[in-house]
Amino acid sequence: MTDSPFIQVALQITLAVLTVLLFPTAYRLYRGPRIADRMLAMDLITTLLASIMVVYAILENQHLLVDIALALSALSFIATLGVGRYVSEGRVF
Repeated sequence: MTDSPFIQVALQITLAVLTVLLFPTAYRLYRGPRIADRMLAMDLITTLLASIMVVYAILENQHLLVDIALALSALSFIATLGVGRYVSEGRVF
């Protein structure tokens, strides 16, 4: 599937763009100013990391990384629900 040089270059560019996008998101996580901004930045960071893992898995033909990215996405979703409930109601459970 990734034998074409065009696909290889496109995937490498995609990987570079996703990696660069981590920096402004990390800045938003650090600066805030509100807890909702930080929560959104953390959710975006985990989405970017899962995307980076999937693109890398395609490049290197490693299927295990896709499963790990799926698990990371599931944990991120559960954590986002917990933090969102804590922000809105003041309790997690």
